[in-house]
Amino acid sequence: MTPRSEGGGSSFSSSKVEPPDVPLPSGNDKPTAPPPFQGTPEVFRSSSVSEEGSPVVEVYENGALLSKIDLRDLEEERARLRRVVDNRSWALLSPTDWYVVRAAEAILEPGQPTKPVPQPVWDYRRAVRYLAADLDTLLAAATSLGQLDAIDLAPLLTFDPFV
Repeated sequence: MTPRSEGGGSSFSSSKVEPPDVPLPSGNDKPTAPPPFQGTPEVFRSSSVSEEGSPVVEVYENGALLSKIDLRDLEEERARLRRVVDNRSWALLSPTDWYVVRAAEAILEPGQPTKPVPQPVWDYRRAVRYLAADLDTLLAAATSLGQLDAIDLAPLLTFDPFV
């Protein structure tokens, strides 16, 4: 709209606005993406996951993979691994709990004959508790996801007293 120079009525009139003089693509031209800024990495969020099942951000520069960044949270991963240790310890100790309960009840009830926990059961329970405590110490001391990943839970996960 341009202002009218003559008097009367509205001070604006409508007029056709011409687009800027830009060459139009021909039928043979293919659309192309603008070139990336030189020296600036392009970041792509991949839809893939790491070997541990966590989301990964991949950083590319000029089409080459620069790095993969694990998005797991350190404290969440530490808590998850502690739950694994606790659950496995419980599973290993619970079948022998009745020995300890029986011995405790015999001590608390007067006149009951004492029934001590057999030494092999004590040794087994002690080994499970010490192994779990050692793993918990390692988990507490880890300051990075790499350190958490390096902790070997296999001794507890594969613990078998009958082997």
